[in-house]
Amino acid sequence: MTEPGTARRAERIYRALLHVAPRRLRERHADDMTALFLEALTSARADGRTRTARVWAMAIGDLARARAGQLVTLARRATDRGEPRGIDESDPSCSATTSAIPAAGWKIPWAGGSKGMVRRRRG
Repeated sequence: MTEPGTARRAERIYRALLHVAPRRLRERHADDMTALFLEALTSARADGRTRTARVWAMAIGDLARARAGQLVTLARRATDRGEPRGIDESDPSCSATTSAIPAAGWKIPWAGGSKGMVRRRRG
């Protein structure tokens, strides 16, 4: 059985992690996502630490994939508008994370079947 303090702490951490997810997803589904996560976590805790860690890892991975998908979408839209960097930093859904990508010399490839982020060569 999970102690109430532990469950509340897990909920607070998960809700903080939800800020990685795209805003629209968060606004529409945060409560349902949190309830589903807490249900999975409670079940996992009965099976031990390994399964509990797996639930956390899967939740974090899901949120990261949702954010990465949003970044690719933003980059595609910006390219369609003819913006050279691929990210419109004035877009309200574009956070400090997305604006730091071009500043750090990274670009998000979306054409030609490329996956992931690649470092631009300097020079």
